[in-house]
Amino acid sequence: MRLAIIYQFFQGEDEPGHSLTYNMSKRLTEKGDEVTVYCGETGYMRSLASKKPFWKRFIQRDKMGLINLVRTYSYVGLHRGYLGRLLNFATFCASSSFALFFSQKPDVALISSPPLFSAFSSSIVCWLRRIPYVIEVRDLWPDSLVQMDVLHNPLLIKIMYGMERFIYNHATGIIVLTKGIQDDLIKRGWSADKISFIHCGVDFDKLYPDPESGLELRRTHGWEDKKVVMYFGALGEANNLDVILRAASLLKERNDIAFALVGDGIRKNKLEETATELGLKNLRILPAISKNLARSYLNAADICAVTLLYIPIFAGAIPTKLIDYMSCGKPVLCGVLGEAKQIVDKSECGYTFSPNDHESLASLIVKLADSKNECIEMGKKGYDHAKQYYSIETMLSRVEQALSNAVTESPPAEPRKAA
Repeated sequence: MRLAIIYQFFQGEDEPGHSLTYNMSKRLTEKGDEVTVYCGETGYMRSLASKKPFWKRFIQRDKMGLINLVRTYSYVGLHRGYLGRLLNFATFCASSSFALFFSQKPDVALISSPPLFSAFSSSIVCWLRRIPYVIEVRDLWPDSLVQMDVLHNPLLIKIMYGMERFIYNHATGIIVLTKGIQDDLIKRGWSADKISFIHCGVDFDKLYPDPESGLELRRTHGWEDKKVVMYFGALGEANNLDVILRAASLLKERNDIAFALVGDGIRKNKLEETATELGLKNLRILPAISKNLARSYLNAADICAVTLLYIPIFAGAIPTKLIDYMSCGKPVLCGVLGEAKQIVDKSECGYTFSPNDHESLASLIVKLADSKNECIEMGKKGYDHAKQYYSIETMLSRVEQALSNAVTESPPAEPRKAA
């Protein structure tokens, strides 16, 4: 099978961010499939780009092991406010669509959304070239942008809903990562037969309980005598990280508790400013680190936190960091309602709290910080649950099946008439 993957923020194991797409691409190439990934110059949490002139950066071909990479030009100021983000999306739409249109025709394409814009432009190319494609929906745009109060313009909202309809209507298959997204799409009229629910998975060869690597990192950061509360991931608008800062403010007098936010995103500078204003000497915001260092960081934590904004659409969200925390045997404090809360409750891997309730969060942190045995027991339950239900092998095999079905179900192209 010749597969094209269009995902703007693709990154390997030596780069910050999740590696679901990399793991899938690597597995498929090892089985003999030909995989070409069309991606931007930078990852979501990696803003460095080539210093070559623009015309030499428009399309750059590379290899990552057996994976063919087509990195196309995208404005690097992703986190320089909303204008920077819009320019980043727009430039990638143009460059990636050009590259996909003039490339060798694949058997099937896998398009990831969000961003919705690049998914839309890629779906148009696939439609024009009669390439069957599967759309992977990680988050519902524009719904989430509207509910987050980021998107206000009625015309733009209408246009984006039109883009969404085009993408889903012309897709051969739709992959969703949560049941909430699946239910939403079915409720809005898309056939359940077209939708595959495939939950996120974790690679247990790379993320697992590893106390020794955690101890080494604790020494590096001076956390030997601290109970470390860690958030690991994007520092974006949706992540509701102010609740962690407010909880840290309540616990400033607990010299034995330290907070660490590890990552990058559009709100990083604002979070640093707020931490300074609140005098949070017990909190540090650390740079985003590569995925192959994630195990050491997560094992350096005593407690891990996951938070999202309190909006209806996030009741159907399962942050991948939640499963990563569980895979490393860490107790979780979850400020996300819906499916994420259900996972925590079912596995008994931690406690949940209302998304904006920093007082409850602070109270739960104290409870776990003062109970080592409970932390160990919760961590073990979380690991066992993740191992049973969230193996990446199960996830990837189902994605492979969805792609194979798309190739099989798509009608053959009509033969061209002789001139």
